[in-house]
Amino acid sequence: MDKRQFWQQKIIQFFHDPPGKPFVGFRGAGKHTDLAKRLFDVFQTSNQQRLRYFIKSFDWAAAGADRPLVTTPRLKGVAPIKVDWRKGDRSFITHPLAPGFQLMLPVPPSTEVQPRDVEDGSPEEEESPRPWESLRAEQQAIAQKLGKDIGDWNDDAQIQKTYVRLWRRFRDDLVDRRIVRSALAGDPLWAEMPAETRCPDHSIWDHLKVTTALAFMKPHWMFKPDEWSKDHWDEGAQEPWLLRMSLGPTQAFIAESRTSRDLWVSSFLLADLAWHAMEPFVEQYGPDCIVYPDLCGNPRADCWLYEHYRDALADEANPGTLAAVLPNAFVALVPRGGEDGHLRRIEDLTEKAQAAVRERWKTLADIVESWITGIRGDEEKPDRHWRKTWRRQHGQPPVYCIWSAVSWSPMGHLADAASLRGRALPVQAEGFREAAPDKAAQAQRDKVTIAARRERLAPWVPKETWAHYEWAREVYALCNLGFHQMERGFDYALTHH
Repeated sequence: MDKRQFWQQKIIQFFHDPPGKPFVGFRGAGKHTDLAKRLFDVFQTSNQQRLRYFIKSFDWAAAGADRPLVTTPRLKGVAPIKVDWRKGDRSFITHPLAPGFQLMLPVPPSTEVQPRDVEDGSPEEEESPRPWESLRAEQQAIAQKLGKDIGDWNDDAQIQKTYVRLWRRFRDDLVDRRIVRSALAGDPLWAEMPAETRCPDHSIWDHLKVTTALAFMKPHWMFKPDEWSKDHWDEGAQEPWLLRMSLGPTQAFIAESRTSRDLWVSSFLLADLAWHAMEPFVEQYGPDCIVYPDLCGNPRADCWLYEHYRDALADEANPGTLAAVLPNAFVALVPRGGEDGHLRRIEDLTEKAQAAVRERWKTLADIVESWITGIRGDEEKPDRHWRKTWRRQHGQPPVYCIWSAVSWSPMGHLADAASLRGRALPVQAEGFREAAPDKAAQAQRDKVTIAARRERLAPWVPKETWAHYEWAREVYALCNLGFHQMERGFDYALTHH
């Protein structure tokens, strides 16, 4: 995968779902795929060779990671699982830690509703308000605005710049469109738009971030596991990995503070060094590859955008912060890398990150040294040899980088969800719940797949946590095995752990 293909795929995956997807579920609103295609076409009006969305494996993996999908079989008398988060023309957001409290999000009435065709002599009446009309118009306006200044769609740097602007501004521009009409500072409906109406516990922006971060992944079909398993699920350089890097020792570094000013400076220094550790990953794969913390709207990340991608920020933006807005650790979703194209080896990027931390510390130490020299003035003072002591003490940063990475592998294909069932109690004999003779061969293959997954993930996780996940996994698999497997999504939390 070369650089242009990588950044083009990120743009394609960004438009696989429209931001207002939940409001396309109304009768007469059309399909969300139609709206997504419309937004993508509006965005790339200047592109002579239109990009198209075909590969869905990125979305499947991200969807499985975002939420566990519970679906009930379509049987007579069985009601589908449904979560009501809309009340008329209003939607609401709540939180498990605040039961009974709801933040109501008004949806403006449509300005595009046309009168009905009425017979002569009958009272003229208009259609009932359709909230998706105004939301759809807002999405199209933003997509058109962000795509109108794109020059050469075949230029690597231009495509990268285009994606970064899309990632940073689409949500904010939607939020700001109704800032005057909203009682709140901005529009919380666009800021917190759910990605899934059946499980509205995360926003569409969280889903899009993981989907675009996986743009490097090897395309394949979830429902054709036999073709994929021929290569033993080998994805090579395009295999997704979760990487965690931290700077430490944090407490020992901050504990050297003697005043509140020292405490602030030490925290700010750690945040600054953490950013420079992230920067090689951000430059190579985009800011969305950082799963934690979220960099969209982060003041430190905006300072970097202001310097390198000015168009990614609003015209009036002037980012800056005096706060330590980054933790001392981050988690990135990156490819294994190693091929000749754009995908770099994880080891190479981590070495580059550690070198960036050392270089940043040296730069800061040199700035302070120059400041001290300016205050002292005369170099012929008796204690002029302080420079040697200073450089010896600050030749290396007082913190070091630690990193670990683990592959986010597919769960492996199971032919029957019943294969997940084992003995219900330890006292039950071996062979309990064994498969029927005609399914014994397939059940044995499923057990090999289950054992391989357990060997790969169980050592990382406490036994109690593993048991809870396995119990939950059986429930989801029995509801809908195809949705549950979703490439590798259900194992995202275990891999992250």
